[in-house]
Amino acid sequence: LHYQKRHRRKKMALKEESVRVNPKLLYPNPFPAVLPPVKWMICLALISCCLYYNNFKSFTRGLIASLMHAILEYWSTGYQAVHPDGSTSWSWSSPNRAPHHTTWEQFFVNLAFLPFFLDGYAQLIDNEYLRILLFPLHVWSIELVEGYLLYFLYGRNPAWIYHGKLAFFHGNITLAKTLEWWGYGLMFELLFVGWLFPTTESWEEKFWYLREDL
Repeated sequence: LHYQKRHRRKKMALKEESVRVNPKLLYPNPFPAVLPPVKWMICLALISCCLYYNNFKSFTRGLIASLMHAILEYWSTGYQAVHPDGSTSWSWSSPNRAPHHTTWEQFFVNLAFLPFFLDGYAQLIDNEYLRILLFPLHVWSIELVEGYLLYFLYGRNPAWIYHGKLAFFHGNITLAKTLEWWGYGLMFELLFVGWLFPTTESWEEKFWYLREDL
């Protein structure tokens, strides 16, 4: 038990080291101070608005997307080297690699908004090649909405933060991940549009209580 606690403290120290050693990596809160209860009331209102326009099928798709992103993020963060300016790059053997990690804040904010963003994106753009091409813009729009909501609630973004010359909007987005987001776009097209969307839409025929016209 003592070893587990010590190992956990070491992982947290490595995770926060790049921010602690360089105060310049901290972004200022763009929002004025608001009482926490008011923040959470506004947050719940926004989430309710998003869920109001969704149904069980789109919520299921958002849940699966949130779980997949959490798994991919946990795996990928352990193979990213942290540079002095706070930026990261892929590395399999660097001693400056960050520990594997993800956050509950990331999962729940994705769960709140991805049902709305994923369905809306698929409906907005009909061409599959154009969806893949524009997917980085789609991800950045999600990161801006979710990131600034977290800034408003916490005074910072506890889920993710980008640094370096290619990071913008208080570290909520970075152009350095453009190739990675194109890969996400390909995965979205193959797994979600090609398989998950048709599968969940067919539930209306199998489960009569999921029909929207009832």
